[in-house]
Amino acid sequence: MANLYVSTAGSDSFDGTAQLNILGNIGPKLTIGAAITAATAGDTIYVARGTYTAPNATGWVISKPISLIGEGAGNNSGASIGVILQRNNAHAGPIIDIQPPAGFSMSGLRIENFKLIRETAATVAVAGDYGVKCSLGAVASTKLVRPVFRNIIVAGTSDSGFYFKAGDGDDCVFIFCEFSHCEGNNTMGRGFLMETSPVENAFICSTLSHCYFIDN
Repeated sequence: MANLYVSTAGSDSFDGTAQLNILGNIGPKLTIGAAITAATAGDTIYVARGTYTAPNATGWVISKPISLIGEGAGNNSGASIGVILQRNNAHAGPIIDIQPPAGFSMSGLRIENFKLIRETAATVAVAGDYGVKCSLGAVASTKLVRPVFRNIIVAGTSDSGFYFKAGDGDDCVFIFCEFSHCEGNNTMGRGFLMETSPVENAFICSTLSHCYFIDN
């Protein structure tokens, strides 16, 4: 397990292994996407304060069990969260899209200390405009196990702040969300949405602790 770093002062030509460019190509990545690509299972990516814009319509796709940690400690008010992940107004879709590999169980995902927003808060309902999304699809035995979301703010999306969906034989197991809130995701009116298709696929022990939802 390794630590990788992202900074608005970094470069994707750097290897991501240091917080500062100390020698040659040793230094932080510029983009979160490049750090996710470089990471392997169990790695932790630390994102320095600043605003980062999702690169395209897919948002940031996470398909491996990593930790993504923003600088600053949230306190359920968002005052000390220093990392903003935003979606360009030209694109609808999730800001963070969690995609466990089809047919596999992905355990150990952790996301902390981020504010997720649109460049401008949505005023028109757009289906699929999520803060955090995980749709497990139609391949049996695809599982998201024990994901942790802590100190996450989602604001201004037009669909759901958090969205989880289980499909054929799929499970989201022990979802844990703490000190997070959704605010102003009010065009379609959903802060935290979980759904299953077919209905017998269950979410097991989903816990919301010290979270709140306003104007959703």
